[in-house]
Amino acid sequence: MRTLDFINGTHYRGLNVTVRKGYKWADVKIGEEVLLTTEGIPNEGICKAVIRMIQIKPFNLISNRDIVLEHDPLCTTLNGLLPAMQRAYPDFKEDDVCTLLTYEPLK
Repeated sequence: MRTLDFINGTHYRGLNVTVRKGYKWADVKIGEEVLLTTEGIPNEGICKAVIRMIQIKPFNLISNRDIVLEHDPLCTTLNGLLPAMQRAYPDFKEDDVCTLLTYEPLK
């Protein structure tokens, strides 16, 4: 089972979105179960989730509508998401390709 690591391990009941730089997660399958973990906090906030949707697009083509279900409440707009992506990926540029994963925690 693949592991999705989070800097902010907040997840809501129902659908959530996370944005990842590049294609690493582009091959995940709809319906696939993944493990959610919070980076640097062993055994805390670990749960399983099911992938519900995958989108691949350059960051500058992501709309606020695409990220309205972002798991991090500070990242539900592009103005909030961009600084978070730059913290997570120091070399991040606005034309980088991103994989958007919609997932549902199995809590």
